[in-house]
Amino acid sequence: MNPKVISVTPLDDHRLNVRFEDGVEGEVRLEPSHPLGAFAPLQDPEAFRAVSCAKGIVAWPGVVALPPQRLHDALMAQGVLQLN
Repeated sequence: MNPKVISVTPLDDHRLNVRFEDGVEGEVRLEPSHPLGAFAPLQDPEAFRAVSCAKGIVAWPGVVALPPQRLHDALMAQGVLQLN
């Protein structure tokens, strides 16, 4: 079964709190140097805060989505995922 995100909350400093339907929860951190290419629009704080979890994935309108299985596995193991 593919894990489904049920909530995502943008935090300061390019961080997200992500919670899955099975109770796994944690923090995803995007390094300020990371938002290149598809992530470039997320340098704008307003664009970063537009994150949602439609259809069970973490995504930004017209930008990019984060793979839920990778997020789930990292958060289950460590409680945090650092995207460099």
